Amino acid sequence: MLSAAALQAGPALCQGLLARLAAGQAASTAAAATACAARGAPAWRTYAAAAAGESRVHEVDNDAEFEREIKQLAASGAVGVVDFTAKWCGPCKAVAPVYEQLSRQYPTARFLKVDIDNEQLQRTVMDHGITGVPTFAFYKGSQRVEAFTGARVDLLKSTLGRLGGGGGGASGGS
Repeated sequence: MLSAAALQAGPALCQGLLARLAAGQAASTAAAATACAARGAPAWRTYAAAAAGESRVHEVDNDAEFEREIKQLAASGAVGVVDFTAKWCGPCKAVAPVYEQLSRQYPTARFLKVDIDNEQLQRTVMDHGITGVPTFAFYKGSQRVEAFTGARVDLLKSTLGRLGGGGGGASGGS
């Protein structure tokens, strides 16, 4: 539990917590999100603004596009990660910069984002049995090989490393 003094630190605390989270040094996104929400600080915006590099996360717009993405994974045999998310979800917003960082760290993997509230993606959401967000689904080629629900950065990193997402260089890997 964070102390009252820590909560008084405001946005600086949020930025620091999320930076540690991205570096794999914080235990959970929930702690960072709770601390930042308690101060009313938009931590994900603060951290996302500081994130360098171009986005490699592809936001899927409709069911047909999702199917095309999975077919491309099948053709290439690449690892794919799908982040089922929602704009209103605090933990989703907190883990987003980490997901973004991992997309740059694992250049041969494909990172997708699916907004569960997008009416054009309802078949995809239903087919995947999404009942909570964030949910991360992992593909190897066209086969869904693993999935979990929750802003678990440790599990996200270790699963990518285990599936061989092509990362792990100087920034650390799994």
